[in-house]
Amino acid sequence: GMTLWDLCNESENPIPQWLLKKFNQQVDFNRLTPGMTLYIPVIEEKTDKDRILKKPPQRMVIPQVSPHNFRALKRIP
Repeated sequence: GMTLWDLCNESENPIPQWLLKKFNQQVDFNRLTPGMTLYIPVIEEKTDKDRILKKPPQRMVIPQVSPHNFRALKRIP
């Protein structure tokens, strides 16, 4: 099975573990099983346009979930 580390690092844009946990608060990540439904935030790199709009840099850790940090959620069955 997959571990929390595997889930967070399998894409080309790794997801911080705290963010994955924030979107899946009902899940016990010590007991992942095949077939569980998880919500995976899709993270994108900031563009020059974002920098002009003076949004916080992507590498900054933001303690709450903020809609401008990701475009959509992908549901994995």
